[in-house]
Amino acid sequence: MIQSSYKFQRSKEERKTSHTIRKRNFWLINIYRKIISFILFFFFSTTALSQADYWLQTDWSGEAGQQMWSDNTKYLEGNGVEAEKSTGALCLYYPYWRKIGLDTIYRVGAVYDIVEIEPGILVVATESDSGGKIFRSSDYGDTWSQIMHFLNFNFCRSLLLTNDGLLFLGTNSDSGYIFRSDDSGYTWVNMGKLEGATRINSLLETNDGTVYAGTGWNGDIFFTQDAGTTWIKVTQPPSTDVWNLREDNSGRIYAAGAGGSLSRSTNQGQTWDTLLTGGHLYR
Repeated sequence: MIQSSYKFQRSKEERKTSHTIRKRNFWLINIYRKIISFILFFFFSTTALSQADYWLQTDWSGEAGQQMWSDNTKYLEGNGVEAEKSTGALCLYYPYWRKIGLDTIYRVGAVYDIVEIEPGILVVATESDSGGKIFRSSDYGDTWSQIMHFLNFNFCRSLLLTNDGLLFLGTNSDSGYIFRSDDSGYTWVNMGKLEGATRINSLLETNDGTVYAGTGWNGDIFFTQDAGTTWIKVTQPPSTDVWNLREDNSGRIYAAGAGGSLSRSTNQGQTWDTLLTGGHLYR
């Protein structure tokens, strides 16, 4: 009887121990399962994010988040992006930007303007200490070749490709000259210096084929209707520098300039209405 009772007590304790072990194992299995799930989730999510070439913070939510715009520690960008570092920010994927290297290969100080001659063929205007340079690419910017080097001035500032296929170039460095190319930038003809202009900031072709030039330092605007042979000065808008010219669908011309000025003309630049003043306006 004592032996039978002992066996029953032992069996009861074994069952209790076995239940405890199974319960502990079940708990451990759940823990391991969660850990594995987290590792897999982290691996696949970071793998997907790392495929992004460029991430840019575009919005914020919540008061102090506004500082994120100027704080590059709040988000990551570039190859191998894993996550943005601060909550409340909306990040969007952008295509990867690859540095072309005109500065290191060709000693270019700045690229001021770019036009597309036809799909994949690009021409850029640049500045360098050894003179203004024109570069051309025939493969969407993957490779570049120098096609023109101006020795008399350092800045090739503005470019315009007209509907007739003419390429105009505005210069800087106290020169104020305009050049024209009839062969997509390989050769250039000096069309002369615009009176009182030290730089040609902007070039515009309007719907009627007239070409306008916005200049500095005096802020004059000129136009030509004979492919640049002669230039006529229009009434000056209230600005010491015309940085940009644009035409809307109704033929109104807008001039953005120094001092925060924005002017509009409804009669081909003969008179101007002031729309904005204060600050600085750039394109």
